[in-house]
Amino acid sequence: MDTPQLVVLNLILLMLVFAVNVKVHAVTTMDALEGEAHHCASAVADATGRTLTLGGTFDLDIVPSPAIVLEDVSLSNADWGGEPKLAKIGHISAKLGLWSLLPGPVRVREFRLHDVDLLLETNEQDEANWEMAVEPEPEPAEQPEVEDEAGAEVPVIIEFAEIRNIQLSYRAPEAEPFVASLAALDITTDEAGYTVLDGKGEVKKLPLRLGGKLGPAQALVSGTDIGIDLDTGLGNVDLKVDGTVGDLATPSGIDLKAVASSDDVAQILERFAVELPLRGTLRVDTAMTSVEAGTRFAVDAKAGEIATTATATHTDGAVRFEVAVPALDKTGKALEIEGLPAEDLAVEGLVLIEPRAYRLQGVTARLGEAEVNFDGTVGQGTDAATELSIRAVGPSLASLSAGLPAIPFKAALNASLAPEQLVLDVIETTFGESDLAGAIDVAMGDKTAINGKLSSQRLDLTPFAADSEEADKEEKPASKAEAGKSESKYVFVEEPLPFEALNTTDIDFHTDIGRLTLDKIVLLDVATAVDLKGGDLHFKNRFAGPEGGSSASDIALTSAGESAELDVNVNMRDLRLNLLSGDIKDP
Repeated sequence: MDTPQLVVLNLILLMLVFAVNVKVHAVTTMDALEGEAHHCASAVADATGRTLTLGGTFDLDIVPSPAIVLEDVSLSNADWGGEPKLAKIGHISAKLGLWSLLPGPVRVREFRLHDVDLLLETNEQDEANWEMAVEPEPEPAEQPEVEDEAGAEVPVIIEFAEIRNIQLSYRAPEAEPFVASLAALDITTDEAGYTVLDGKGEVKKLPLRLGGKLGPAQALVSGTDIGIDLDTGLGNVDLKVDGTVGDLATPSGIDLKAVASSDDVAQILERFAVELPLRGTLRVDTAMTSVEAGTRFAVDAKAGEIATTATATHTDGAVRFEVAVPALDKTGKALEIEGLPAEDLAVEGLVLIEPRAYRLQGVTARLGEAEVNFDGTVGQGTDAATELSIRAVGPSLASLSAGLPAIPFKAALNASLAPEQLVLDVIETTFGESDLAGAIDVAMGDKTAINGKLSSQRLDLTPFAADSEEADKEEKPASKAEAGKSESKYVFVEEPLPFEALNTTDIDFHTDIGRLTLDKIVLLDVATAVDLKGGDLHFKNRFAGPEGGSSASDIALTSAGESAELDVNVNMRDLRLNLLSGDIKDP
């Protein structure tokens, strides 16, 4: 088994091992019955590597209706488990329709399950106690595919069930235990042949309510035209589902609608430890309908001040989707994220689902008049690689974030992400009158290694500095008492400098800028090199002035334990830089 959801089904199948073996051997005496129980327990141990224990009643009837009763049943846990038992069952019994065993589906006339305690857990080695340590069976020879025109059938139809006192616990390292219980669940059949559900329980101390009906019985037998009308709830969230499923074997004939609503979404988020500052009401309308050769999903959701709509159409391994979020600044306010623009966000595109990757084709995100396009593959699995081609264009950087200047931009880059490496190839980037190109390679192993080279013919940082100055002016000025207050009598901090951090990263980074502008300051032919290796940092810089002259700097920081040696060598000759004169014609 691969998932916890299969554990309950697995336990029921273990019970059927008893019934099948007893039926084959036609046991009629108590001694023989006990011997058969021991034989079947051994078979379960051989199949799963776990011990199945019968501490109570074991009864079996073959005629007039096959029936089985088991009491005080338990299955042992993994050797490393926190408790001796993976599962304990107080009572399980079933009565089957005799003739339904031959053509199918199997009709369960009566089913009772009482007092179940199921413990699912994982350990620090990422092992799960529901994974049974048995030798894998050899794969059968590949059989030719045979088309089956008949619809898929429901394998088991339950006419009456009584389920009481079921508890499921899930434990994982460094995670809060998850506990869910089902106090009662009754499954009956009404006069119209519909299967009716009525139950209650608790999930993480939130009341759980189960109700509704499926059917009718003939539709369940054929797997076609199944009606669904469910009304459930968890805590203060109500979920209603209604509609029909035309054919379980194909995506045709589906027409389902679901509505989830709550008067306060924060309660559910808090109980499930989801750290989102959402407040207010919740309503999610979902529709799933069949289209030609596929299925269409539509979602219209609103949680507090956040609203979104989404549609997706799945056909032949491809998903075409559209998502819209109006007024992104309201979403940011609801999530306590600052700086989001007051623009509508829309995302659309095509995703091809392949065995090892998702292939993106023409995926486009629009924010106001800004647009970003993605093409490439996103790998599935921790060892898979991702390759993306990204193109962006817009009339104003301010449309992306309120803190950016209102200048046009354009960017084209390729991104490659492997398990321990990130490569960015900046093909072309322009913003305002500035340009930038180059590549950055980040290797993430035992030690992070950053290598890169960026170049620009013209880089004007004035628009960014102007916005920064405006933000500084808006900040409340400090009082004279606060301005004069100092926490230390020293110019530099008293805490030891973290020289050991220099040993965690290697850097080899170069930049070349033809013309660098910051307000009234202009520098020409700016070349910078940063080299960090083995804890030793070297910084080299040179540039020329617009009126002549030059500057060359060489700074070295050599660390040894808790101390370091700093060498600074700066040479300037005939420089004329407009540092203090302001806007003048002759610098």
